[in-house]
Amino acid sequence: MKNALLITALLMVCGCASQPSAIDWVDICSRQNAKFADIVACAKENRNASCAKDDYCSTDEDAVIAYADSLAASVKKRNMTEEEAKRKWLDFRFNRRDAQQSRMLQERAIMATQYPITCRRNWPYTHCL
Repeated sequence: MKNALLITALLMVCGCASQPSAIDWVDICSRQNAKFADIVACAKENRNASCAKDDYCSTDEDAVIAYADSLAASVKKRNMTEEEAKRKWLDFRFNRRDAQQSRMLQERAIMATQYPITCRRNWPYTHCL
């Protein structure tokens, strides 16, 4: 957990990155903890601390933490194994990433149709508007 806090502090001091997402926090905490419940507790604590500091906590990110919490609770209740919870988390993570990439591509396509680019070639230069 100290490493995660150190990394976050360094990134914020140098201004190199924005606040880590809930998924980023789970990734960071998974490098320091073996048990899924410990990973989720670490991620939740760090995420809540960082977004509370900025006085902004996204409801979308809250939903990510809530899902991770539900998996951890299922493991504690012995409704699923650690491996099943980790597998479900990875499925969720990759499905979410794919959905975000899809949305980004759709937004780019919309932007391309809203602002067409016209280029004129005037040897040896090309001017695009």
